[in-house]
Amino acid sequence: MASEKHLSILRQGVKIWNDWRDENPDIKPDLSGADLIGADLGGAYLREADLSGANLKAADLRGANLSRADLSGTDLGWAKLSKADLGWADLSGAYLRKANLSEAHLRTSDLVEATLSKADLSGACLREANLRLSNLREADLSGADLCRADLTEADLWKARLDRAKLEGAILEKAVFLQTNLTYVENLTQEQIDSATIDGTTQLPEHLRSPSQEEGE
Repeated sequence: MASEKHLSILRQGVKIWNDWRDENPDIKPDLSGADLIGADLGGAYLREADLSGANLKAADLRGANLSRADLSGTDLGWAKLSKADLGWADLSGAYLRKANLSEAHLRTSDLVEATLSKADLSGACLREANLRLSNLREADLSGADLCRADLTEADLWKARLDRAKLEGAILEKAVFLQTNLTYVENLTQEQIDSATIDGTTQLPEHLRSPSQEEGE
């Protein structure tokens, strides 16, 4: 349950909230389960805050600092998170359908079983992120950095991955049906062999079989 005191300060606006955080650096805000639908929190300092189970649907969190925050089970559907810092954050089981995470920092974040379908992750940093069992169906990952990310059993059906970096990424049983991997960077045969693909998946030229090239 969220702290009423912390919620009251947050609802006074981002400037007052950030000033309070500066004055109380040792306090880890408890905003768990809070109703913050559509809240204007752009640039808010929410590092290490407990936002687990909160409702942040359609909230504006552009440029916010959410590093090491607990966002597990949080509703962030349609939220604006472009250029937000979510490094080392816990987003396990979070709902992020159609959220805008373009150029967001998500390095080493926990996104196990998160729903990211149709989310905009273009240019996002997802290095070493845990995306096991995540739903990335039709997500835009163009230009995203997924180096050494764990995508075990992630669903990337029709995801956009042009110019995405997958060097060292774990793709064990990751689903790439109807996915264009033509312009993915640093993709290896070993990664492809461990993933789930079929004839609807377009592969980079150096990984195509002779039969696939003839069919073009």
